[in-house]
Amino acid sequence: MQTNKNLIPSGLYDTPFYITEHMNTLEVDVDIIEFNMDLAKQHVLDKDDYVSISEEDFEDEVKHEFYNKVFMYNYYRKVNKNDYNEEDAYKCDLIPFQLTGDYEDTYCLVLGGCGMDLSPRLDAYYFLQTGNMDPASMYFCEGNKDYFKSLVSEEIFNAIEAKFGGVKEWHI
Repeated sequence: MQTNKNLIPSGLYDTPFYITEHMNTLEVDVDIIEFNMDLAKQHVLDKDDYVSISEEDFEDEVKHEFYNKVFMYNYYRKVNKNDYNEEDAYKCDLIPFQLTGDYEDTYCLVLGGCGMDLSPRLDAYYFLQTGNMDPASMYFCEGNKDYFKSLVSEEIFNAIEAKFGGVKEWHI
């Protein structure tokens, strides 16, 4: 079956996996952000670099770094509750959190950086949650696979490669 390259999903009939939201820093502050401190302590900072401080001070450092990453960029990606997995987010070098209060049931992921295209991390997370890849992913773009590989773990890249390595590159 041949498809017209101008047929692109509008979102009317499909629910998108990610919804990009602007983070209004006047409304979103640390008081309405919830996150798993145990996972953050494992992934946000290297405990070995903080051996001479108390556990309480280390938690304060983790919180500080966590919030810096959350507020570094003015956007977050909202996902459905069933697509939210904090451990997988950290595997993809994303920062997971939930918004509370008026934002009840808002599950969020942020890139934790800005200034360069970190979308491969979101593609890797999408792959871990669904087993699928977006055909417009940098993974399929000629000349960008090495960059994609540099931003995701070797384990995740190899899993993507095993499933999609023979798929023809996407050309826009």
